[in-house]
Amino acid sequence: MLTELKNFSPPKKTVFLFPSKNDAMKPISRAVYDRRFRKSVKKANLTSRGFSLHSTRRGLITRLHEAGYSLAIIQQVTGHRDLNSLKQYIEINPEATSKAIEDLDL
Repeated sequence: MLTELKNFSPPKKTVFLFPSKNDAMKPISRAVYDRRFRKSVKKANLTSRGFSLHSTRRGLITRLHEAGYSLAIIQQVTGHRDLNSLKQYIEINPEATSKAIEDLDL
């Protein structure tokens, strides 16, 4: 799987990491993504590790948020129409919460 990821280069004229073959301004369908994902997990012998579309999506969104990207950018990259549904994917790190409170310097 690592080799496949290293060799992957997203198309240049799109905002999506995995654009549709037919229209680069639309993401691939969930069904296509699911098939490709399951095939890659199986090929890497990781089927027993609990990887799922949900866990990878949640991890991606959380990492983008932790890296400081705005919710508007994350919403565009992930294709969420509703900001509230996007927010449900973000895992808040308790250490980051503690640091934010410490940084207030009250």
